[in-house]
Amino acid sequence: MKDHLMYRREFFLGGEWVKPSGTAVLEVVSPSTEDVVGEVPVSTIVDMDRAVAAARAAFDDGPWPRTTPDERADVLARAAELLRQRRAEIEVLVDEMGVASSQVPLQTGRIAPVFDYYADLIRTFEFDRVEAGRPAYQPRRARSNGCRA
Repeated sequence: MKDHLMYRREFFLGGEWVKPSGTAVLEVVSPSTEDVVGEVPVSTIVDMDRAVAAARAAFDDGPWPRTTPDERADVLARAAELLRQRRAEIEVLVDEMGVASSQVPLQTGRIAPVFDYYADLIRTFEFDRVEAGRPAYQPRRARSNGCRA
C-alpha cells in the first residue's frame, strides 16, 4: 500500500496540500486488530479557520455555485467512474474501519452506485424555476387529471 494513503502529513485545503500549523499527530488504529494502520496530523484552531476560509472562498468564488444541474451530474458520474477505477486501492484502506475482510467488497462496491444514483436523480429531477415577476415559491394546485400546475 502506498504510504501517503495511510500516513497523511498535510491537509487538503483550497485545492492544495498544506502543512498543518501544529506538529501533533494521531494514530489511526484498526478496530478489528488494534494495530496502528495510519497516522494523520491533528488540526488546530488555525487549521480549522483555514479550512472554513477555504470552503467559504470556494463557495463564493469557485465554479460550483454557478454550475448547472447537468454539470453537477457529470461531476458525480465522473466521481463514480474514478471510484470504480480505484476500488482495489480503496479496499485496502477500509482496514481503518475494522470491516471484516469478507465484507470489504460489499462495502466498497456500494460507493460508486450512490454517486450514480444522485447523478441520475439530478438529470431526471424536475427543478422548480424562478421566473421574473413571480415569487420563488407558489403552492401548486392539483388539476382534475392529477397533474400539478
